[in-house]
Amino acid sequence: MPILRIILRPMADLPQGVRRFVLSEALLGVSMGLFSLVLNLHLLAAGMSEEAIGFLTALGTMVVGLSAIPIGLLARRLGRKKLFITGILLMGVGYIVFGSTKDVALFYLAQTIQSLGLALLITTEVQLLFSYAGRASLETQSYSMMFAIFTLFSGVGTFLGGYIPLWFPTTLTPYQSALWIAGGGMLLLAVIRGLLLPPEKLSAKKQSLDDDRRLSISSQSSINNLPSINSNHPHMDESTSLNDDNNLLNARSTSLHDTKQRFPHSDSPFSLLYRLLSASEWQLIGLVMLSGSVFAVITPFQNVILKLRFDASDETISWVLTLAGFFLFVGSLSLPRFLSIFGHKKTYSLLFAVNLLLLIFLTVPLPFGTFTIFFLIRGGAFTMLNNLIESQTMSYVVEERRDSFAAFRSLFRALASAVASYLGGYLLEYGSPLLPFAAGALLLIFEWLYFRALVAHHLFKTVQET
Repeated sequence: MPILRIILRPMADLPQGVRRFVLSEALLGVSMGLFSLVLNLHLLAAGMSEEAIGFLTALGTMVVGLSAIPIGLLARRLGRKKLFITGILLMGVGYIVFGSTKDVALFYLAQTIQSLGLALLITTEVQLLFSYAGRASLETQSYSMMFAIFTLFSGVGTFLGGYIPLWFPTTLTPYQSALWIAGGGMLLLAVIRGLLLPPEKLSAKKQSLDDDRRLSISSQSSINNLPSINSNHPHMDESTSLNDDNNLLNARSTSLHDTKQRFPHSDSPFSLLYRLLSASEWQLIGLVMLSGSVFAVITPFQNVILKLRFDASDETISWVLTLAGFFLFVGSLSLPRFLSIFGHKKTYSLLFAVNLLLLIFLTVPLPFGTFTIFFLIRGGAFTMLNNLIESQTMSYVVEERRDSFAAFRSLFRALASAVASYLGGYLLEYGSPLLPFAAGALLLIFEWLYFRALVAHHLFKTVQET
């Protein structure tokens, strides 16, 4: 099959741990895609208002954020893989609880359980995947493949979500069986990944590079920065990869001196924060917060927007979001190619501009067909921008500090996303189905200005543009 060849060909050069991780991501995509389609519909059928759904979503985001730092601390003690598998188990339990009740109090319990599981997953998955990659030059390629598989099979889950309620009718709400199946898929995935994923272990080459980085840190007596890598060429040879990592080390030494001069040792709260992460790493977290806000004000409510804006049937919503999943898949696979053609600077500029233009179009009352075209293209374009930000910001951070960075990133992204989620629900309840796109456009403009002012020079410092 052509799609399978497109998926499997780039994976041939990836380590075994990455391949197992990426292939098992398919079941995660199906389960989460199914859950994401039917949950809001289940809540509406149970009598919850759009504003109440927005509040419930915001609560879940807060749980993710507040648990991120303890999870980051536990990851170094207990191991990322154990926490990762536990998170998948908790998500499955939460899905099943959602499907077993119409009681609002139990909805909050289910949201807490599945959000804690989600926090465990997102605070450990990228670091675990990158540890299997073993080489900095493979990290962006591994992340792009993981997200491509997830989005493709998330579309499959979304498609199934439109028909499972018809195939397996239930009396509580029409969506009960779909939630149970999604939960069962997560429990099965926990077993599969627990058995098949190898133990965490850095390759000798990666460990050697990190030893060099630690020596550089020690010699400077301060916390430093890890600029992003030029990993847009997935088939780099050995010498190219080593040269890129040496460029990273040199750039980090320069930024180290700047951070030390700007933030001398003291007992002030700001000094304590900058001992945990460097100035540039906190600035990257700010970028992730803004990107998460753009996501949270729209994406959790896509099915509600379609239902309110066009009075679409469940089957129609399923088809549209299935196509959206395919566009996310295409966007994920296209990112490395865009980077190799345009370079990082032009790719960022292009993606910010296209995303803003599409959001503006979506704020205008459009017929269903035109709206759907812009809606689908916007999903793929935002995925490319979000993946670029997520992979580069994590690659920027040295291995031994990634758990701390991931914890604080999850915390502050969750805080921002909670506000954005509540705003999205409020706009749907008291405004118009078009207003979340307007809010997303304003947030994206601010994100672009922030990126240009505070972040771009860090991420571009070691990128060798062609």
